[in-house]
Amino acid sequence: MQIKIQVDDLWTFVYTDDQPRLLSYIVGDLMAEVPGAKYTWKFKTGEWDGRVQLFTQFPDAVAFRTGLLESVLTRFLGHGVQISSFNHAVRRPCTVNWSAHSANPVQLRPYQKQAVNAMLNNKLPPFNGAGQLSWHRGILQVATGGGKTEIAVALYQRNPVQTMFLVHRKDLLYQAKERFAKYGIKTGILGDGKWDIAHPIIIATMQTLMARMEDIGVIGLCAKTDQVFFDEAHLMASSLDKGNQFTKVADMFSSARYRWGLTATPFMRSKYDNLLLEGVTGKVLYQISNADLIAQGHLTPPKVIMKRVPGLLPVAPPKFNPRKRTAGGAYWREVEETGIKFNAVRTEIIADEIAKGPHPVLVLSKTVDQAEFIREKYLQKYGVRLLILTGKATAAARRDAVADLKTGVLKAVIATTIFDEGVDIPELQKVILASGGKSQVKGLQRVGRGLRTSAGKDEVIIVDFQDTHHTMLRKHALERLKVWKDEGFEVLVEGKA
Repeated sequence: MQIKIQVDDLWTFVYTDDQPRLLSYIVGDLMAEVPGAKYTWKFKTGEWDGRVQLFTQFPDAVAFRTGLLESVLTRFLGHGVQISSFNHAVRRPCTVNWSAHSANPVQLRPYQKQAVNAMLNNKLPPFNGAGQLSWHRGILQVATGGGKTEIAVALYQRNPVQTMFLVHRKDLLYQAKERFAKYGIKTGILGDGKWDIAHPIIIATMQTLMARMEDIGVIGLCAKTDQVFFDEAHLMASSLDKGNQFTKVADMFSSARYRWGLTATPFMRSKYDNLLLEGVTGKVLYQISNADLIAQGHLTPPKVIMKRVPGLLPVAPPKFNPRKRTAGGAYWREVEETGIKFNAVRTEIIADEIAKGPHPVLVLSKTVDQAEFIREKYLQKYGVRLLILTGKATAAARRDAVADLKTGVLKAVIATTIFDEGVDIPELQKVILASGGKSQVKGLQRVGRGLRTSAGKDEVIIVDFQDTHHTMLRKHALERLKVWKDEGFEVLVEGKA
């Protein structure tokens, strides 16, 4: 079978006169079950099997997101498919000199240099005896604290085309701006009410682009962008509705030949989520783990202390049917509220760990009401009122809190999920994971808040909980324990069995 491939920056079209055979090669790879599909009415009534295809069929072609091309091409070549024509449509040519000409180039660590080289020298698999084609898209997988932004700066310095650096929170706008400014690079800001776009590199929030997708000025700006960085790129692989929103944002960059994903935790979700991510950014081009960075002295070794939570949870409806979504959801909410959020024994352990230090301490809670319950318990026992940071806090308030933690003005802060990712506080001595759960992605992102090195810091304490008081909570705790051990962290279990 022979095929013709037409590639642009968003979509790839594969033409063949034997479409059934073509589909037989890719259906297994590009079809996936949607997370949560089994709870939908269509699935329960048999109208839908819960799967979607990540490709589109036309009478004479099959189309899929261009980020998937490397994987699909490898699949084709493995089946001996002959590619009679390959055309990469360039909407706007980019002339790139890969040598850095910055007056203040980033001083990269050895692994960071390897990452830059891997990304700039990425090529498609060879086919038809032709030379390999350069392929400038992919994911940089570097553990939290490994300097992903510095690598992005180095990539920009070597490829100073019109660039957009996308973040998912307002405070990260300013953090990224400061990092680029450190190397003499002036950046514009699109987000937090600011419209400063007269720069060759612009830092923008996903939320601003989502809200202004139909704004002519934003559409034109994105269309002129040659290079885009997706910070915390694993968020491109989200739930069905959010995932589609993020891919819509990615589609706004219709002429961006250079697409880089930055994340410590790619491809750790469902197949559907992973295909969404790869479709936008491509495959992982370089990877370095927490264990690697700790061994090289670039991250602080963590000591994970799993605190046993005693007792039994008095939540056991006599007739619980897990197939009924409403009953199941209500049951889990009661388990979570009674066993984690408002568990007095568990929360007193948290209060004691805050007081014991070492300081500064960051407590990560799941919700505002849990954070308030922790603060109330601490105030009752130790007479000190702790600061809570939530999504309603202004970017300035968050920056002030981070600065006060660094300088010791604040000994502890309780934060909701806004501090799960992207916050840089090297001085942290202890991180308390108060929210439970089983997500490997969230767990590693949260632990990463404390792993950055700082003067006089030779370890960081991570406090987690071995919840033994309910079957579901025990299962989640064991899954988190496995993550810590798989990462090579030192793990201690404390408390009565």
